[in-house]
Amino acid sequence: MEVTTATAERARPTSTSRMRRFRARRAAGAVLVPFELSAAGIGHLVDLGWLPPAQTSDPAAVRLAFADFVNGAATAGVRR
Repeated sequence: MEVTTATAERARPTSTSRMRRFRARRAAGAVLVPFELSAAGIGHLVDLGWLPPAQTSDPAAVRLAFADFVNGAATAGVRR
């Protein structure tokens, strides 16, 4: 199946759409924090039940599991 130019352009986020997402996150009080999580860290998320083993190579699933873990710890009042 051939991808048309219009389809290819829609597949790539534009600077306008990136800025719109940035402003929406900022308005919601969210911050985008890029970070590297080691294999051991991913393993901990699996061991603790936050991440299904089949999703360890899915960056979106790992990000969501980590965010859920952090939010869960904060809600539970976990302190250092």
